[in-house]
Amino acid sequence: MKTQILRRVFREVAILQSLATDRLTAVLPPDLTVQQFSLMSHLVNTQNGPESPGDLARIFQVSRPAMTQLLQRLQARGEVALITSEVDGRARVVHLTAKGQAVYEGVFSRLENDLSAIASLGDDSELNELHERLHTLRRFMERQAGR
Repeated sequence: MKTQILRRVFREVAILQSLATDRLTAVLPPDLTVQQFSLMSHLVNTQNGPESPGDLARIFQVSRPAMTQLLQRLQARGEVALITSEVDGRARVVHLTAKGQAVYEGVFSRLENDLSAIASLGDDSELNELHERLHTLRRFMERQAGR
C-alpha cells in the first residue's frame, strides 16, 4: 500500500517539476538557463554559508569543470563573484552579487500571477504545511543522494 502511495507521490513530483521548469523557462531572461537560475536560488537560500565551486559541483551533482563553466558565465554577467574565503585564504567561495539578486527577484516578480493562483489553494497554514512536507521529502532525498 505504501509503495503505491509513494509511486503516486513521485509521479506528482515529476509532473510538478516538469510544469515548474516549463513556466520558469518562460519567464527567465533570454541569457539565463534553468540550471543557472537554480544555482542563484541555491545561493539565495543556502544556510550553509559561502560555498566553494567544488562544494557547489557536489551539491548539484555535476563535474567541477561543468560548475566552473556555469560560474564563469554568471560571473561574466556580474551576477556572481568568487572571493577569497575568510576561513581559508587559499580557497575561493561564491557569492551572489547585487545584480544577481536583482535578476533572481525579477524572475519571481514575473511569476507573481502564478504564485497568486497557487496561493488560492489554501490558507497560510495549509501552504506552510505543504511546504514543510515537501521540504522534509527534499532533505531526505538529498541525504540519500549524499548531499
